[in-house]
Amino acid sequence: MKHNPYLSPQSKLETVSPVKLPIELLSNIRNAWLASLIIGLIAFAQFGYYVFNKSMVSTYVIEFGANILLLFVLSSVLFFRKFIPSVIFLILFCAMKLWDYMVGGSLQGVGGVLIILFFSIKGITSIYKVNLLE
Repeated sequence: MKHNPYLSPQSKLETVSPVKLPIELLSNIRNAWLASLIIGLIAFAQFGYYVFNKSMVSTYVIEFGANILLLFVLSSVLFFRKFIPSVIFLILFCAMKLWDYMVGGSLQGVGGVLIILFFSIKGITSIYKVNLLE
């Protein structure tokens, strides 16, 4: 075999295979950001309905808007697989809903909160596992 001095050295990266992420982890992450996005869109539609009918108090408009904003931010950090911001925004969202209950005494939207909690916790644990694998 002849040695060719003009060949470039072969990289060892070609032999390393990329990490295959389990489908279950990726589907948990997808379900988490989709759940918060869909509930955020429903809340946004409800917000538009209330504003259009002028049946909201101005302080409630700000609070409702902040809840919707938190849902969209939570959805985006889950989509981009950011672990620490996901945990922080989930805690903030739950704290806002708990504050609504403590001040207003109403359990409005508790179904959406439980859905978001279920899917977000599964998504956040999946993000943690994916970050360990990558």
